[in-house]
Amino acid sequence: MSRGSGRLPTGVPSDARYVNITELSDTVLEHAARLTVRKGLRVAYLVSGIALGLGAAVYRVAFDGGLFVCACLILLAAILITKQSRLVSDVVSRNSHELATSGERSRTRTTFFTADSVGVLLPGGARTFPYSSFEKVLSDDLILVLVLKDSQGAFPLERSGFVRGSQKDFEASMAHRIGPARDAAADPRDR
Repeated sequence: MSRGSGRLPTGVPSDARYVNITELSDTVLEHAARLTVRKGLRVAYLVSGIALGLGAAVYRVAFDGGLFVCACLILLAAILITKQSRLVSDVVSRNSHELATSGERSRTRTTFFTADSVGVLLPGGARTFPYSSFEKVLSDDLILVLVLKDSQGAFPLERSGFVRGSQKDFEASMAHRIGPARDAAADPRDR
C-alpha cells in the first residue's frame, strides 16, 4: 500500500484511528538512536574515561606507579571515551544489520493505533501493546518515538508517514494517553 492510496494495509483493524507507515532507513534509525540513547550514559562513559586517564597520570607521577599498570589504565580510559562517542552509531549499526538480515520488507513498519492499544504489523501478524506499556514520546524534526517502559523497545514514526489521521491530532491523542511529545534535544529529562 502506498501513502495516500486510501486503503489500509492488510492486517490493520478498520477501527484504527491513526495509521503510520515508516520506512526504517538508516536516517530514521539514527534519529531514533539519538533520541533514545541517554545523554547520561554517554556522559558516564566520558567522565569515567577521563577519571581513569587522570588517575593513571596521578598514579605514575605521585606514587611512582609502574608503567605497565599506567598503560593499562590509559588504554581502558581510551576505550571508555571511544565507546561513548560510538554509542549512537553502534545502535544504528546493530538495528540496520538486524533489518538487513530480515529482508527489505522488514524496513517498512506499519503501526496502528486503536482506542485501546498500539499495534505493529509483523510478518507473522500484528502485535499489540496497551497504551500503559509506553513510558513517553520523544520527538525531533523528522520522527516521533514511542518508548516502551523498562527500555523494552521503541517505535520510531516518521512525521510524514501518517496515512490515517493527522500527525497533529496523533500528537494530541498521545499527549492525553502517554504524555506530551518531548523534544529530546531541549528536554534535559531525556538526555
